[in-house]
Amino acid sequence: MHTRPVSNQRVRSFEASLGKRERLFFYTLGCGLFLGMPIVMGIIFSVGFGTLEPLVLPLPFVAVFVLVLLFRPTGYRRDAKYISVTRPIGAKKFPIAEVGEIRSGNEQPPGGTIGLARAHGFYGVFGTFWNRYWGKYHVYVTDAECVVQILFRDRRRLFVSPRDNEGFSQALRARIN
Repeated sequence: MHTRPVSNQRVRSFEASLGKRERLFFYTLGCGLFLGMPIVMGIIFSVGFGTLEPLVLPLPFVAVFVLVLLFRPTGYRRDAKYISVTRPIGAKKFPIAEVGEIRSGNEQPPGGTIGLARAHGFYGVFGTFWNRYWGKYHVYVTDAECVVQILFRDRRRLFVSPRDNEGFSQALRARIN
């Protein structure tokens, strides 16, 4: 956990880590089937047909895999004004002033949910979702066992999963109280 002063408030950083189930899913399906199988098939077809065109087969799979890598949550930060989800492509920020309640646990939405821009499986579940009861909500969960739910005053919801979920909740409660 890293801290540094910012305008009389400390920045608190919390690491995101893959849970056991998510790690197993990532390595077996993500690396093994999603990347390994197209690469092996491209090589087999290339050798079998005596041409290089089948080597293009894995490129869409690699592109999707890299895109997911860029948008995955790597950590969470709390500073004087924002809760930030840190990602390789850039942070997603949510104003602390609008936080109404903090809950522990992974509450499931009632009814059906539509994923507006999401990734499910590799590195956990993250993205923007919509449900007719909750409206639009954001999920950046890498470990389903340590979920913190943040409810904003305007009824928006944010789900995060810092490795130290209790420390994250306490740091956030200290800032909003």
